[in-house]
Formats: sequence, structure tokens, C-alpha cells
Amino acid sequence: MTKVAVSSKQQELPVHIKSGILSHYTNWSKFEYWLKYKKIFFGDYAHWEDKSDVAVLKAYEKKINKQVRVLCLMDRSGSFRDSVYHWKAYANKEDGIRVDFKKKELLSYLSEYEEIRCQAVEYPNTEDLKKKAKNCENWPFLKRASYMDDREFRILWVEGSKLFKARRLPVEKDFFKNCIDRITLCSNFSEKFEKMEYILKDKYKIKSVCNSQIFRNTDWENIFLLQEHSF
Repeated sequence: MTKVAVSSKQQELPVHIKSGILSHYTNWSKFEYWLKYKKIFFGDYAHWEDKSDVAVLKAYEKKINKQVRVLCLMDRSGSFRDSVYHWKAYANKEDGIRVDFKKKELLSYLSEYEEIRCQAVEYPNTEDLKKKAKNCENWPFLKRASYMDDREFRILWVEGSKLFKARRLPVEKDFFKNCIDRITLCSNFSEKFEKMEYILKDKYKIKSVCNSQIFRNTDWENIFLLQEHSF
């Protein structure tokens, strides 16, 4: 029987859903910078696909007369499941990764910065929006219902220190080791998974590393191969 081989190390563990996990989809080439230089990169929202979100954030900046930077994560608690949409929309098929942060540890660390606000995004209907929009402090954390599946948790960095201009927030030496629960590599990393796993675990002290099967699930394939050779 022909069987598609896959290392047990390369299989993503059973659906990684537990309370207290905030995930960030990005590319390895970008995230390696975070690890190497011990910094968190806050993006510029100006080029986001959701132009309504861009308009609201611009209005908020004008209202408070300060600039803001944003880091977007996803709340993976409850019934949330990984999907092709998240990988295609927020990562890159060639070198995409998902970084699972421990919510408690991450927010505890960021709480030391007065200019950083951390809050779950809400997706109100029109009537609720009219009420919530009266307070401008709600604006950065309100999005349209069409983005509800993102279950976004947003970290807002408001201008207030020299660090802001660089868009990079320095972190302590053990930040990533202590705050990361797991890193999941795109399935395209399969052939060099062991090398990547070694780099992350040995050099950066990340305890858990696995390979996503979002673009190829060998367990699924093997069921068909078993049937093919069962006669």
C-alpha cells in the first residue's frame, strides 16, 4: 500500500482551542525580525483592505490629535477553528506562520505601557453602533459585522514616546519564550520543518512548534489511499 509519509512532529495537534490564546498570522520573514531584535512590530493601518476601518482610525487620530499603530490578533477561545481564509488573508502561503500568544502573559507585559490599549473588537449592529460611537474611545475597537469571523483582539499603540516613530516596541530578553504558547508553520515548510523547529526551539527557546495542514492534510489523503488499495 502506498502511504504518504508525514512525521508526527509535523502534524498539528488536535484543534488547538483553549481560553487565553491570542493568535497573530504573519510571515516568517517578518516574524524572524521580531525574534532576532527582540521587538514587536506595530503596523501602519493606512494600507488595510478594509477602507472603512482605515477611515475610522484616521478620524480617531484627528479626534485625539495623536497617531496610532495597531497590532491585530485573533481570539482562539471557544469554537474558533483555523481556516484557509485566515492564512490567505493575513499570512502568506509561501512562508506564513501563526503565532499563538498566551493572553494573560502578553497583556500583563503590555500593561506596563500607558500608551498601549488592549481590547477585544466589537461588531455592533447599526443601532448599537450609534450608541457606542458617541464615545470616541470606542472607535478603534468597532468593526463591521462582515469581519466578525476574525474575532479580532486589537492592541492599539497611541503616540506618546520616542519609540512610537520606529513602530517597534522593544521587549525583554525572555518575552517571546514566556509569552508564546506555540508557533504553527504553513504546510509549505514541511520539507524543512525539522530545521525550522530546531531554530525556533534551540535559538529562540519556543517550546512548541508544529506544521499546519491547512493546505495539505496527509491524514485525509491516507484515508483515500487506504480505500484505493483495499480491494
